[in-house]
Amino acid sequence: MGADFCFSFVAIDIGKKPDWEAAEKEIERLKDVHISEWLQDWLHFFDSEAANVKAGEPDMNFRLPALEALKKLLLEFRELWDDGTRETGYFEYIGKAFLLSGGMSWGDSPTDAYTIINDFMNSGLARKAGFD
Repeated sequence: MGADFCFSFVAIDIGKKPDWEAAEKEIERLKDVHISEWLQDWLHFFDSEAANVKAGEPDMNFRLPALEALKKLLLEFRELWDDGTRETGYFEYIGKAFLLSGGMSWGDSPTDAYTIINDFMNSGLARKAGFD
């Protein structure tokens, strides 16, 4: 047994600008809707109680902190996309622009940027912003 190589990436058409406003609107929209399956599945990253919530149950105790966490995640991802870090790589291939991060892992996250990219993709915000 040993460490595994893990990586996470996002892609967007070359020349297409991310639609950050659409991602921000999605976060705002979530304030007024019932917990959707993707949000319910994703909330456990922020609050262990969230994993026990059933659709239709009162959810404001963890919804607002989760929405704040989504806002923070969007900001962190925008910084990665705009500026990159030592932990990220950017390249263009087959008409797409890619941002990726990763490395060797014994089960933990290989880089902070890996976690941000992975969570951004899993949150649904990436699709709203125009990423594949």
